[in-house]
Amino acid sequence: MGWEFNYRDISQKDLSSSPQTYEWSPREVTDDEVIIMHKLCDENPLYLKSEFFDGYDDENEVKLEEVVNSLIQKALINRLGDEIYLLTDECKIFTFHGKWYADEDKSGRLMRWVMNQQLNK
Repeated sequence: MGWEFNYRDISQKDLSSSPQTYEWSPREVTDDEVIIMHKLCDENPLYLKSEFFDGYDDENEVKLEEVVNSLIQKALINRLGDEIYLLTDECKIFTFHGKWYADEDKSGRLMRWVMNQQLNK
């Protein structure tokens, strides 16, 4: 047993600069994405060949494949063959200032964000 010391040379410029941070915000979703997210919250997983999606492409401007790919890109869902499923444990969907949002709220971060937005109006 003993001690081990490591060091890293850091320039004065790096020491005086601010760390890179960003303000977290939930993922904004479209009207088409909200429909699928709501259904997934009720019935997870969903099969793309299920009755729910019959005629989807004929009735909607945006094709189902595009909506699914967008939700995958936003890391809200994943796909395995013809099955889509949520990547969240406690997904919450809400509207705020005329926009739809969806995200994980297992830690309460989402609801804290909403409360902060309301306080900072």
